[in-house]
Amino acid sequence: MEQKLNAGFGTHFVQSLLLPFLVGLIIYGLNLVRGYFTLGLLLEPVSHVPDIVGPTGVVYAVEFSHRSGRDLVNMAKKRTNVIPIIEDARHPSKYRMLVGMVDVIFSDVAQPHPDQARIPALNASYFLKAEGHFVISIKANCIDSTQPAVAVFDSEVNKLKQDQFRPAEQVTLEPYERDHACVVGGYRVSKKSKPAS
Repeated sequence: MEQKLNAGFGTHFVQSLLLPFLVGLIIYGLNLVRGYFTLGLLLEPVSHVPDIVGPTGVVYAVEFSHRSGRDLVNMAKKRTNVIPIIEDARHPSKYRMLVGMVDVIFSDVAQPHPDQARIPALNASYFLKAEGHFVISIKANCIDSTQPAVAVFDSEVNKLKQDQFRPAEQVTLEPYERDHACVVGGYRVSKKSKPAS
């Protein structure tokens, strides 16, 4: 399931990695208009998402860091379809009244956290509609630096599967980012449906 990402887009590619995945999901029929939910996302990619979802779409962006949260709020002043939420994504019950059901969850947990798969799973149980989609960035060294990256990726993907995620594709981000992978797929996908790939 894992494959190496071999693209000659230069160093700027890592900052905008989200965009190719979104474009691919849209090409395969994903409708982002109903909502897009981000957890700890870099501001540059999240600033592009409102244009993709259009003026009737909504982007909910959760950020825990006060500095990044301030930057997110300032960006949202210019992007009126972005709803900034300054809260800990490990506790979705604290902001459940602010977020409706969404089509896509993107999770990029920046700080070291031993269970990066659990954070999007908790949020998906509240906000991601059945047969919705996910894009999850996994940073192996932030989870367990004593294990090979491939073993950490496999463990996190297995956790995702236990939480009703169905991974469709996994790519490593080398040579741009060491020991990072991105997993894309569907959530609560019926046996008849296939996740976008």
